[in-house]
Amino acid sequence: MNRSNSVEPIVLKVKQTMQKYQMIVDAKQIVVGFSGGADSMMLLHLLHQMQLPVLAAHVHHGLRGEEADRDEKAAALFCEKFGIPLEILHTDVQKRANQLGIGIEECGREVRYSFFKELADQQGGQIATAHTLSDVCETVLLHITRGTGLKGLCGIPPMRDNIIRPLIGITRDEVEEYCKYFQLPYVTDSTNFEKHYTRNRLRLDVVPTLKQINPLFEESVLHLTQQCRDDIDYLEQQAADALAKARVKDGYCTDIFLQMPKAIRSRAIFLALKQMKDITPSYVQMEQIHKAIEVRNGSVTLAGSVQFCVEGNFIFLRIGKIDKFQWEFLVNSTKISLKDGRKIHLKHEIVNNYKNDINFKKLLFHNSVDYGTISDNATFRNRREGDLFRPAGRGVTKSLKKLFNEAKIPPSKRDDIIILADGDRILWIEGFGPSEFGCVTSKTKELVSIDIESANPEPSN
Repeated sequence: MNRSNSVEPIVLKVKQTMQKYQMIVDAKQIVVGFSGGADSMMLLHLLHQMQLPVLAAHVHHGLRGEEADRDEKAAALFCEKFGIPLEILHTDVQKRANQLGIGIEECGREVRYSFFKELADQQGGQIATAHTLSDVCETVLLHITRGTGLKGLCGIPPMRDNIIRPLIGITRDEVEEYCKYFQLPYVTDSTNFEKHYTRNRLRLDVVPTLKQINPLFEESVLHLTQQCRDDIDYLEQQAADALAKARVKDGYCTDIFLQMPKAIRSRAIFLALKQMKDITPSYVQMEQIHKAIEVRNGSVTLAGSVQFCVEGNFIFLRIGKIDKFQWEFLVNSTKISLKDGRKIHLKHEIVNNYKNDINFKKLLFHNSVDYGTISDNATFRNRREGDLFRPAGRGVTKSLKKLFNEAKIPPSKRDDIIILADGDRILWIEGFGPSEFGCVTSKTKELVSIDIESANPEPSN
């Protein structure tokens, strides 16, 4: 095989990856993360050879002293030689990491991607990073050491949002072969050989051992990640459908969650949390959430003060602890203002021709009570421990907890429901109507109709 043929299969692999995942959707600018190392050197060179509009983006992290200065100079010389535009960011990652209280590696990654995104947003373009199949193998092994699920076995995705990874199907050895053929002068980060970094130990010690067992280890991991992505795509679609089925007003139905296989339920939980706030619960927290669902009761606090709450047949999520408080207002005016901005409007009416009224004004009577049942001590209030309600015409008495459960009212909303009561006797409940004690009957001479004005009424057209 001559030298030309030696790199053609490598280039073909990259092009097939780009085509498979439809990485290049148009001819807009591609911001290439360019450290000057072999991986990014090949990526920038190849995309430039393919006559794609590229912009090199180099970050000087303020670490590694003269070596970092050398990398920046090498990047500038390469871009100058090939006429490739270059943007350089100088930053102090160590200082920023200390300010944020995070690790240097994590901080460096955030700085890089923020810089790349800023450049890409200016042109509405894409970001290309030089992750290879070797990086994928190290990532999968790292996830396994920490205890991973199916998603962790997917490794690094070929695409994420507007980020593309054209080299994801080739190994680091193939990258170096490409650079050698084209005589690309890449630099080497000396910290890549420091074994106190976990990823370096995997690359230098673990992967070579696994390749002794299976020389095609990296290709095997590639097949593993592809199969896992196919599986997880299917499972996540099933979870999205199941979550949509479980949704009720302001929350989810516990019964539907219990019908889900655990693999689907776990993903539905992840999705529900992500829709509120992008957080990832730990394995222990997930098991606690499953337990709360199974016993239909409990609350699990997650990162960002997010609470996953289960109460009976209702599941709801909230941020921060909601302190319960009791409020109460005497019925001594025709207009009562609540602290949350809502207003209660009362209208006193004389009942004429009762039978016609009850036939043609059912909605009115649903929000009306017999005026004679309202004493001077009657109040509008929210629920109290031990409250009981006997709905008009039903012949049963229920606790408010059971009543609200049956009506699928989330626990977080229950303290807002307005109740008209005279002492312990409930006369009327917002959304449920009057009780047998307060309902309008054939003997009613006068009634009071109740209207609730929301805090932010819709503007009239």
